Amino acid sequence: MSLETHHIDNRMDRCAVCTKRLRDRDRVVPSYVAGELKHHVPYQSEVGLLIFHAEDRPFFVHVNCFDPTLAEAPLKPSIHYCICCQLPLGPRHFVHPVYQVVNPRVVGPNDPTDLGVAFGERIHFAHIDCKDPEHKRTSALIL
Repeated sequence: MSLETHHIDNRMDRCAVCTKRLRDRDRVVPSYVAGELKHHVPYQSEVGLLIFHAEDRPFFVHVNCFDPTLAEAPLKPSIHYCICCQLPLGPRHFVHPVYQVVNPRVVGPNDPTDLGVAFGERIHFAHIDCKDPEHKRTSALIL
């Protein structure tokens, strides 16, 4: 497969939760490290900022560390269904993107020292919590 059809992202070649090496066909979600909270005087609000530098990239976590490729889930060929529970995604559901690993160790085309993971172009979505897709039982406020 050519590099033109895939996105290179992430220096880590292991799941950040189970630490297993990422493999072809694994389904992963991006995770980020939040930076410090900033206080802006005119609006009197605090905003959490994500801090990114050239060497900082998101790390990835298996959607299901016990079934990294989701082989046990009959995947529907539509982005309108949760890739985990297979129920339709609703307008107020909290979801995150799910990527499929196509090459767990790839070299960047413009920099031979830039190692990463290549992902397929197709993106699926998964509920953040399939048992509570609208997060009605959470106390978190997301704006």
